[in-house]
Parts: sequence; structure tokens; C-alpha cells
Amino acid sequence: MIPSHRSIQLFQLAKSLQDIRRITGSNLVINAARLYDFPLSTDANYLTKPRLCFYLIRTRSRDRRKVRISLVEGSFFETLRKDELLARVWDQVLDTSGIAAAERLHIVEHLASLEQEEIARSREIAQASVKPRLRLMAEVHSDAKLHAYPEIKPCTVNLVLKRETGFNEQWLQRELVKEGFQNKIVRDDDVRLVFSSENNQVELRYFVILHKRNGEHIVLQYELPNEHLTHDP
Repeated sequence: MIPSHRSIQLFQLAKSLQDIRRITGSNLVINAARLYDFPLSTDANYLTKPRLCFYLIRTRSRDRRKVRISLVEGSFFETLRKDELLARVWDQVLDTSGIAAAERLHIVEHLASLEQEEIARSREIAQASVKPRLRLMAEVHSDAKLHAYPEIKPCTVNLVLKRETGFNEQWLQRELVKEGFQNKIVRDDDVRLVFSSENNQVELRYFVILHKRNGEHIVLQYELPNEHLTHDP
């Protein structure tokens, strides 16, 4: 859960399972993924293959009439590749120190190649009674505060994906069919996808929002039922 107004670690578009193990120091996620993905998990590149990152965001959680929940693809936040972003950060830091641009170029190249986990590692310093550590944090720019976009209505749950060529409501419908859902597209004032599984039926509003720094993103929006507003959980 990542509220958009707080400082957080750098967002990423993709991570590998190997990255997850390095970050967490645990094989728990890898073991679960291997079981779920078998036999695909027997591939030699299974641990190093990049996987899309999604971020769960919730705002106004204490106000049932204004709460918003979104599962957002990392592309909404990573509008620059992480290595390029870090290179620009180091360049600005060194610039404030007075180092000439010609000298900065070589230094920035090496600093930008450092992994975030390596930067944040605690350091043993001779004769020091503390272990210093650096930590890179990020504050979401106002243009990337999803829940400030007027299309993301109060009391909704949203799935947000980068819109690539050919990604539209028909593509979504085909993908749902692949997952075993019977569904249809309804067009009136809005485009809505209605799909069902066994005795359940869910209606999702489909639309596209324009990210001010990273192009079009698809939104599937579910409006929470009225009982969510009137009854205790």
C-alpha cells in the first residue's frame, strides 16, 4: 500500500525474482512463484527475467465515500528508466558541489551503475561508532498522483495499465475470455465490460486517461456497491 503523498523507495517498471531475493534476503517469494509457474519455472532464465511491477495505492481510507483503491502498473511512475533517473540525480548532486561538467561525466557513469541496494547498505567505517547508510527515496510528482486525476472517482477500485498499440476494449475482452470469463461490451454513455464467472457478475467501466508525462493509460474501474458506504465492515 503506497499513499501517493509520502516519500518512498524508487519506483520501478520491472523487477526479476532475483532482484526480489536480493531486496528481501529471502527465498519465500521465489519458492511460491516456482510452484505456481511450473513447468515454466524450469527455464534457465526464470530468476533473471524482468517482470512487470504493480503498486497498490489507497487514499482517503478512513472516508468511505471518498476512498480510492488502485492497482497501478509501474509505468505510471517510472517515466524514466531507473538508471537514467539515478544518473541525473548524481549529476545534480555533483553539480552543486562545484565539480565541472567534464569531470562529472566519468563519475556519474560509475555512480549510476550502482544498484540501489548497494547504495543503501550499512558501511563499516574504521573508528566510527555508527554504521552510516545512504537511502535513495522518491516523492511522487503531482503529475503522477493518480488519485488526483478527476477520472478516478471516489469509492472505486481501479486497474491501471500502460496503453500499448492494439490495447483497447476488444483486446481486454479477448484476454478475459482466455482466463475463462464470459463477457460482453456494453456501450451507452460509457464503455463498460460486463463479465461473469459461475454465479457472479462484475461490471467494469473502461476508459483511457492521459498521463501528463507518460502518455495514455487504460483504466478498468469498479464502483464499490452502496452497502460499502452504509454498513460497518
